[in-house]
Amino acid sequence: MNNSIPAVEKTLALLERLAASDRGLTQLEFKEELGISMSTCYRILQTLLAHEWVRKDEKGVYCPGKGLFPVLGAFRDSFFPWREISEILDRISRKQEIICKLSIRQGADQLTVLRSEPSGSENLPVFSGKRFSRFPVIEGSVGAVLLAQESRENILLLAENCPVDLQEKSSPQLIFRRIEFLRKHSYALNENNRWHICAFSVPVRETSGGSTAALTFILPRPGLDEKKRKKYVDLLMETGEKCEKTLNEKHHKGKGVLS
Repeated sequence: MNNSIPAVEKTLALLERLAASDRGLTQLEFKEELGISMSTCYRILQTLLAHEWVRKDEKGVYCPGKGLFPVLGAFRDSFFPWREISEILDRISRKQEIICKLSIRQGADQLTVLRSEPSGSENLPVFSGKRFSRFPVIEGSVGAVLLAQESRENILLLAENCPVDLQEKSSPQLIFRRIEFLRKHSYALNENNRWHICAFSVPVRETSGGSTAALTFILPRPGLDEKKRKKYVDLLMETGEKCEKTLNEKHHKGKGVLS
């Protein structure tokens, strides 16, 4: 039995799409990208405008509004130690000149919730993703961490239904091999991918029984010998432990702050 409210689902989809946009979107773009009728899209946007959750410029482009600040601020401060973990990742990123990110699972997606990148480095991968970027949950080392406790049947179903043409979609055994590597070595590795990067991921778990996040280091693929690999893996493990400790020291004991 479906107890969801279609209008609320459409509103959430619109807000998520807005959050992923750098420049904002017009009503027509929302309509075309989300498959929402023009009249429904208009009513949703007018409601959000009335509460200042969105604002509209002179060109008809909608962007996040100031009405979101009290809502987002309360959730941010209450449910996740954003600042503390961001500081940990920022220090590592600046010192090592690598990209660091923290990802969680949302259904069939992996969502980047934190991301740190040093400025002015020509050695960084061209692609690194942005904060709140979404990728298929089956993809890469992050996918291995987030799906490590999932059943084989569900992983195969996620691969089958993935809308993106990935190696993992056509060859689900890649996912299972990465999960097995993770169980054996305590970290997941992804070197052969569409982004031409080398990614290492470890779990960041909630001791309260909540969800698991994936902490990832991203480096250029060429020139990573065994000595450098061990260095980054050791640092990744150490950083993961710090993030996990910070996460579980949050005063919301007994609540799944990543859920």
